[in-house]
Amino acid sequence: MVPEDDARTTLELDDRYVILPGSNGPRRVDYLKEGARPVADGFSYASDRNPEHLDARGLQALLDVSFSEA
Repeated sequence: MVPEDDARTTLELDDRYVILPGSNGPRRVDYLKEGARPVADGFSYASDRNPEHLDARGLQALLDVSFSEA
């Protein structure tokens, strides 16, 4: 979850969001060099806004993949 208050320190990667501490300028630069993108002002992300809802089978498949890579 990304609350709206954290939008100013949040970066978007292809597969996740990264919320950085406000004072972490050097790390932000590293993420930006790797292709991260700042989110828009006022951005928020919550479960009720996620367009990809998992049912029981989808969740099991995700867990199977996660644990097979460990």
